[in-house]
Formats: sequence, structure tokens, C-alpha cells
Amino acid sequence: MLRGKQKQCLELMLSGEFTQKQIAEKIGVTEQTITNWKKKEEFCKEYNSALKRKINLHAAAAFKAEADLLKRADSDAVKLNAAKDILDRAGFKPRDEVSLIQSADESLKEMTEYLNGRIKNDNQTKTNT
Repeated sequence: MLRGKQKQCLELMLSGEFTQKQIAEKIGVTEQTITNWKKKEEFCKEYNSALKRKINLHAAAAFKAEADLLKRADSDAVKLNAAKDILDRAGFKPRDEVSLIQSADESLKEMTEYLNGRIKNDNQTKTNT
């Protein structure tokens, strides 16, 4: 369980308004103390948990803002980016085509090697005749 100053530190960190130095001054500890707290697993877990809660509180508003951009933006590029972002976050990300490209590249290389081999064989056959 975090102590009072550690909790104050977390709240100030989550506000995003203060530097570590400013936080240290506000709660009456050194910057090194905060650095040491940040290295402790319990402090990190509490910070991450609080950060997730904060993000979840704003998620609906963020989605609404994105949806409003999609509906009302003057720029088609802005609308497109809003649509892509909404779809990505909903799990409709574009398929990863790297493996298809790699397979095509490998097939092309194999066919090129095969054809080069055939050309050599044909040339040797013509030379021997």
C-alpha cells in the first residue's frame, strides 16, 4: 500500500501538469526519492492502474470527438484519418500483407533462377550441337 506522499506524487504525475522537480517540491521530497519510488514494482502497478482508470474515464469523450470529426470535418483527409482510427480501435485493422509480399518475392526469385538455369541449359545444348 502506498503512503501519503507516494499517493500525492501519483496524483500530481497523473495530472500531467508538473515536472518531477515540481512534484518533489510540492510534496516535500527530493527528486531522487521520486526516482526511487518509480523503480518499485508496487508504485509502478499503482501508477499504471490509476492511469488506465483515467484513460477509461475519457475514452467515451475521445470516441465522441473522433466520431464528430468523421461527421463534421471539412477536410476529406481528416475524415479519412478519423474513420481509419475508429476502425483500427474497433479491431478492423488492415491485414498484414508482409508475408504475402515476401512469398511473392521468393516465388519470383525461384522462377528467375529456374528460367536462368533453363536458358543456360538451352545455350549449352545449342553449343554442343
